[in-house]
Amino acid sequence: MAETLFRTDGYRGVYDSASQTGINAPTFERLAFEFCDLLNEQTDQSSIVIIGSDTRPSSELLRLAAGNGAMRSGAEVWDLGVSPTPVIAHLAKQHQARAIAITASHNPADDNGMKLFDNGGNKLTSEVQAEIEGRYYKSLDQPKLSSSGRGRRVDRAELQNEYLRDVVTKLGGDEALKDTSVVIDGANGAAHELAPRLYRALGAEVIEFACVNDGANINNSCGAAKLEGVRNFMDGRNRLVTSNGFLGAFASDGDGDRVMGVDALGRAVNGNHWLRRLAAGQHGIVGTIYTNTALRRRVEAMGVEFIECANGDSSVTAKLKELTQERGLRYTRGGEFTGHLIDLDHLSSGDGLFMGALMATKLAHEGGSLADVYNELKLWAEKMKEVRLEGSDAKAMVMGTGVQEAISQETQLLGSAGRIIVRASGTEPIVRVWAEAEDSSLVDGVTDRLVQALQAA
Repeated sequence: MAETLFRTDGYRGVYDSASQTGINAPTFERLAFEFCDLLNEQTDQSSIVIIGSDTRPSSELLRLAAGNGAMRSGAEVWDLGVSPTPVIAHLAKQHQARAIAITASHNPADDNGMKLFDNGGNKLTSEVQAEIEGRYYKSLDQPKLSSSGRGRRVDRAELQNEYLRDVVTKLGGDEALKDTSVVIDGANGAAHELAPRLYRALGAEVIEFACVNDGANINNSCGAAKLEGVRNFMDGRNRLVTSNGFLGAFASDGDGDRVMGVDALGRAVNGNHWLRRLAAGQHGIVGTIYTNTALRRRVEAMGVEFIECANGDSSVTAKLKELTQERGLRYTRGGEFTGHLIDLDHLSSGDGLFMGALMATKLAHEGGSLADVYNELKLWAEKMKEVRLEGSDAKAMVMGTGVQEAISQETQLLGSAGRIIVRASGTEPIVRVWAEAEDSSLVDGVTDRLVQALQAA
């Protein structure tokens, strides 16, 4: 049975130049060709392909390979070079082009991957991704990749300035952050150069951390998934964090589609905190199964409906569009606690640069900082543990009698003051055990006992 390549957010894994399939140049060339060739058959829209990558050591090679595959389909490839994923998607939307981002997001430097966007900058549906996979595996029987046209590659790195102008204009111009200061954590990734430029263009004083084109250290003790890096950076700069106008630290992940914050006291300001602020004035917001109950209850107390969907920012986007169509009202905002935040008025996928700057301009206009955003929402305690089950059927184990009885017992213990999620990974032999509780003293015991039940099964 062929391996499923595309998962919740694209295709990613460890870079391996030696294998026939996998994360390497031949695979990416074939996938890019099949992606473009399929869209050529489905639409008569522009065959321009906008392509960019993060800073990983393997990214340039894979970007060039994907570009070659797109050109074989007859596409004109606009190569942005190193570019955040949301910039690639935004430009695809503006130019009604399709797009390819070469990135493994928040994964370690040895990984890489691919995210695909249709004409208009929307992430592909699972059905379209499955069709591309099928065509890819069929093409492996061919000794040489076929060609359906002659394309060309054009260096269009300057288009990133177009994104910058669009966002600055939308957020109020070059004085929107006047008399403020921020720390920008670029994760040594795709946003390392553009994120500081964006905040400076809005008028802020910017102090940079991990804003180097250093792919070997992408996400290494820095970025949205490793906030301890920027927290330690701020610890030694007391004058900075106590100065008037300091808003906090805004951290990207490796490809720039997520944003997390750290306030002046070193506290993590995650997607739950962000969504509380962004919920104001909305009919409803969409979160996932992992959205903290404190946020759910808070927005409902504000008169804003909370709607749950499956994990993943693509699921959030799909639910927002579904609600808008079904109810005839605009549902535009939602996201995940990890910092994937969606505003459909801007983009149909996460844009950590835009959403971070949007929050910063709101704070500058209303007064306050990320410390206020943190204080507005007291989250319930959460904990997640992973149980690796090599050689076992993880899904069957979760459904086993002993594990189900343990889940039932812990659920009764928490009652309405907590939740439990026990899920088998779709990509690894891992079961993830997650619990939250209003009483923080309960979560350690709940997760520990469920882990023991899994290990004993």
